[in-house]
Amino acid sequence: MMLTLFRLLSMAALVILISGTSSFALVMEPEEYDRSATGISEGTAPGYERAWHNTDNWQRLGDVWLTNDGVDWSLDGGKTFGHEAIHIGRSVTFRFDFQRTNDGLHNYDQLKSWIDWNGDKDWDDAGEQLIAYRWDKEEDHVYGNFNPVYTLQNYFFAEMLVPEDAHIGETWLRARVHCNHVSFEDTTAYGFLNQGEVEDYSVIIATPEPSTFILLGLGIIGLAGFARSRRRG
Repeated sequence: MMLTLFRLLSMAALVILISGTSSFALVMEPEEYDRSATGISEGTAPGYERAWHNTDNWQRLGDVWLTNDGVDWSLDGGKTFGHEAIHIGRSVTFRFDFQRTNDGLHNYDQLKSWIDWNGDKDWDDAGEQLIAYRWDKEEDHVYGNFNPVYTLQNYFFAEMLVPEDAHIGETWLRARVHCNHVSFEDTTAYGFLNQGEVEDYSVIIATPEPSTFILLGLGIIGLAGFARSRRRG
C-alpha cells in the first residue's frame, strides 16, 4: 500500500491534462515479452458498436491476452485498486496497464479509453474520453519484427470526478491499445485494429454515499427526538 502511494506521489512531474482529466504514467522495469496471441480480442459491452483486434504481438493491455486484466480503478486516491462501484460527485482514479515490445515496424503506440457516462450505448459524447496517450518509440527501439524482445510496461492513470449528471446504474468502459497503423487522431472506440487489444468493463455508478457529517447530524437529530419522547413519557 505504501509503495503504491510512493509511486503515485513520485509521478507528479509527469502530469498531463487530457479533456479536463489529470493523467500521469509510471514506467516499470523491462522483462521478456511473451508473444502469445491466439484468437481475437473483441469488446464485450452489450449493445455497443463492435471493436476487435487480431494480435498482441507488439502491444497489449495487462499481462494476459484475451483476459480483462489491464484496467482497474481506485476510490481512495490510489491506495487500493479494484472494480468497485463509483459514486456521483466523488473522485475516481482509473489505472491502465499498457505493455509493448521494444521492436516493430511502427513509430509509436497508443492508449485510449472511454466511459459511457450517460448510458446511451456509445462513447461519443463530450467528456467521455478518459485518456488518450501517444507512447513514442524508445531510443533503443529495434526497427524489425520478432527480434529478441523485452516488455516495456507503463501504468497510466486518469483521475476525475464522476459527473453529477452521470447515469445511475450499470454503464461500460472501453480501453484500447494499438500502434500507429491507424493514426492517433483517427483511432476511435469502434472498428477493427489489427495490432493491440480491447477490453470492456462493466462500471456501476451509484448515488453519493452519505458523508460522516451527514450521518453525525442524523444521529444528533435522532438522539434529540429520543430525549423529547422520554420527557413526554
